[in-house]
Amino acid sequence: MEDFFEKLYAVVVHSHLKCGKPKAILAAVSGGADSVALLLLLNEMRKRENVTLLCCHVHHGLRESADFDAQFVQQVCKSLSIPFIQKNVSIQGKSNIEAKAREKRYSALKTVCLEQNMDLIATA
Repeated sequence: MEDFFEKLYAVVVHSHLKCGKPKAILAAVSGGADSVALLLLLNEMRKRENVTLLCCHVHHGLRESADFDAQFVQQVCKSLSIPFIQKNVSIQGKSNIEAKAREKRYSALKTVCLEQNMDLIATA
C-alpha cells in the first residue's frame, strides 16, 4: 500500500511542479473519497515540501448527509492539524441545481482563496 501511496504522491508532486510550485494551497474537500484522498496527499506534500495547506468545505445543504460530510471533513482536518474553513452557500430554484451548486462552490472557493492569500485551489 505504501508503494501505491508513493505513486499517487508522485502524480500530485508532478502537478504541483506544472503549476509553478505554489507555496499556499487551498484544498476543496467535499468529504467524498476522492477529495479526502487528495487532502491526505497534499498533507504529505505539506510535510515534505513545506507548503501551506488550508482546507475548505463548501456546505450546500443539498444532500441528506451534508451536515455529516461537513463534520467529517472538519474532524479529518483536526486530526491532521490542517486549518479548516467551512463556507455555507444556498441554492435558489429547483432547476439546474447541480450547475448552480457548482457555480456557488467555485465562487466560494475563489473568495476563500483571495481572503486567505492562497496561490492555488486544488480539487479532486
